[in-house]
Amino acid sequence: MRRSAWLFVLFLVPTVAQAKLELVATQAAYGPCWSERTTLDYYPPEDVIYCRFAVTGLKVKDRDQIDVGIASTLTDAHGKVVLSNGRSVAGTFALLGRGPRWFDVALQITSPLPAGEYSFRTTFTDKLAGESVNFARKVRMSPGEFGIRFVQFFSDPDRKVPAPPKTQLGLALYPRINIVGIQLKDGKADLATKVETIDAQTHEVLGVFDVPLQDPSVARGGACNLDLLVPGINGTGRIILRLTSTDRIANKTLRREIPVEVFGP
Repeated sequence: MRRSAWLFVLFLVPTVAQAKLELVATQAAYGPCWSERTTLDYYPPEDVIYCRFAVTGLKVKDRDQIDVGIASTLTDAHGKVVLSNGRSVAGTFALLGRGPRWFDVALQITSPLPAGEYSFRTTFTDKLAGESVNFARKVRMSPGEFGIRFVQFFSDPDRKVPAPPKTQLGLALYPRINIVGIQLKDGKADLATKVETIDAQTHEVLGVFDVPLQDPSVARGGACNLDLLVPGINGTGRIILRLTSTDRIANKTLRREIPVEVFGP
């Protein structure tokens, strides 16, 4: 009787089926831990198409071993592949736990590309499961246009320690904005830049300040960095940094909204 009972229990143990590989989230950004990129524009000959993405159903061997491939292409309006890259991620994958697994992809633009619309596509392959998922998005090459090439945050005023777009209640923010396509006159730029801090939920304007261009000659090649100091924000939640910059030589204005999370102590 004892032997029969054990056989009965073993027979009832269910087999856990391997979940199907699925793509559950994608987000364009300016770089690792950097702000979300909310526009389709990129600025050859020097920029990067960067995306974060999350998958579920990833097959794991020996509890923490994975083997995946990530391949990306940039295709022009005629279907010609103009840029591509690929990499493998194999071995121990720390902090698997439950829930989605996040990966990223970066396709460097290092040469001139004609202006126009392109298609960016990434394929993620789980080699252990023999499954693939992919995502695609339209992007626009805007060489020479007045725009923002990247936004990066730092945790210190000297801008030596990169940080995500988050800050603690009452602490200052130190973002760096890289602007391209600036028209020069006698080798100098003339930019007028304003930043508003806005409560994302109520749309209340919390503060407004101007950002002077400290050295008009810094815009070499029509590009320059604006280092901002955003005073401490007295409120938690999502805040929008609304940047408005005018090139007074070219009579052009750009606007960008940059989300920031403010958390309590």
